Amino acid sequence: MKPSTKKGRMVIVTHLAPIPLADNAGQNFVTAQVRAWSRNWSIECLMPPGRSAREDLDAALTPCAVIEWPSRSEPAWLNRLVGRARRWFPSLPDPNLTAALTMDKRSQHLIRSADVVVLQWEDVAAQAHTVKRINPRAVTVAVLHDVMSQSHGRYARYWPEPRQRLRQWVAARVARAVERRIARHADRILVLSQKDAELLPTSSRDKVRVVPPPVLAPAEPRRRPRRGRVVLVSSWRQENTHGLDWFASEVLPNVREAVPHVTVDLIGSNLTGERAHRLEQQGFAVCGFVEDLDAVYSETALTVVPLWLGAGVKFKVVEALLHAVPIVTTTVGAEGIDALSGRANVTDDAQAFATQMIRALTHPVEAEAESAVLRQQVLRDFDPERIAAALEAVLD
Repeated sequence: MKPSTKKGRMVIVTHLAPIPLADNAGQNFVTAQVRAWSRNWSIECLMPPGRSAREDLDAALTPCAVIEWPSRSEPAWLNRLVGRARRWFPSLPDPNLTAALTMDKRSQHLIRSADVVVLQWEDVAAQAHTVKRINPRAVTVAVLHDVMSQSHGRYARYWPEPRQRLRQWVAARVARAVERRIARHADRILVLSQKDAELLPTSSRDKVRVVPPPVLAPAEPRRRPRRGRVVLVSSWRQENTHGLDWFASEVLPNVREAVPHVTVDLIGSNLTGERAHRLEQQGFAVCGFVEDLDAVYSETALTVVPLWLGAGVKFKVVEALLHAVPIVTTTVGAEGIDALSGRANVTDDAQAFATQMIRALTHPVEAEAESAVLRQQVLRDFDPERIAAALEAVLD
């Protein structure tokens, strides 16, 4: 279905605009899709109101239309109930977006004139049925950056509060129902790894296409690591801080005992205020958001990924591997990265995690040699040309 002589029309419904360099991996993946598909398709984005719609439109790589939210007169109690339900079950489709797609004239026109409609993230992909009612002939592509039923299931297993575990257990079942609905109505489903493909309903397997995440990597990493420097890179959402707490209490004390000169830098946004102060008192260096990580990675002796929650491929893990940085990670951090399968530096045991860190910090020559070999394996799986070809093949 790839057009041969003139460009077909594609509409991408997304909360985040495609911009050249974003501070989050999901938005950069949207940008990679636009760059690959714009070779054969004329693309326009439809964006619900939000931060990106306010701040990113001037830098967007393709025209973006902000959806006008419908003016409706539901009772206040109903709006509060709907808002609470979507906070509890974020995979559910937003009823405001459903109404806007069916009532906003510009949105209607763009969808009806499209040959392909791409829906980014699970809650937007849940609109596949609505899109099909508006334009039955369009090919509908659901892009699942994460499989949310897996993410909620992990919260249900590992979160310390019983009430929250119950809530997440229900959320996992709701997400699973949403994924079955997406599988029925979408024509293509794009995921980031074979692991994610196998998590989806079996009825959707013939629709699923695996496209590894695009990650920028230097042609030749410059390695001048500082002795004992450990780095954690994250956006520091709830699942990341949960892993950080485990690392600080269960792993780091053993490492500090064996390697007294170790330092730990926390890179990324959302660590502020009292939490940042507490981490600094625990001996962490809270560095905040860094736009260019090349210099950080070049001076890093070891990066660690102590994740227990979340889903999907962890872009920062791939990024560190492509910078040839030695790494120790949990199995959640290694998911979807074949080169890490079966390695000793992938472990969920706190003592083994500490042992692998100590080995890398006290035997840096061996650690650097291993990471250089691992980088070559990861390069083959995350080669930019291969990823661009895989994106184009989604619509073949």
